[in-house]
Amino acid sequence: MIQWVHRKSLLGAWLGSRGFWRSKHQGLIAALGEHLVKPGLVEPKYGRILHDAFETRLDSDYAPHPDLHEDSARNVVRNAADFVQRMERLLEEHGAENEVQDGIQ
Repeated sequence: MIQWVHRKSLLGAWLGSRGFWRSKHQGLIAALGEHLVKPGLVEPKYGRILHDAFETRLDSDYAPHPDLHEDSARNVVRNAADFVQRMERLLEEHGAENEVQDGIQ
């Protein structure tokens, strides 16, 4: 999830449309907190969802005994869908659909 969010996501597009470009995953996570959660544009749970997805990806790539259980994977997928829906709603609420759609294609 984090690779997609970082490169072609609604979050990256929304931040980029406002001049907040980030080149690293941690920078994108921090920008979500700074520019969306702190001002109250999105709920704090979406910062946690993105952070947890990043940690899960790191764990699956680098941990000696990663958590590869089906329930964990389903939870990540469910949270990813929730995250994407919220970012779509953010774009609808703040009128950036056209700017973002041009950037994603």
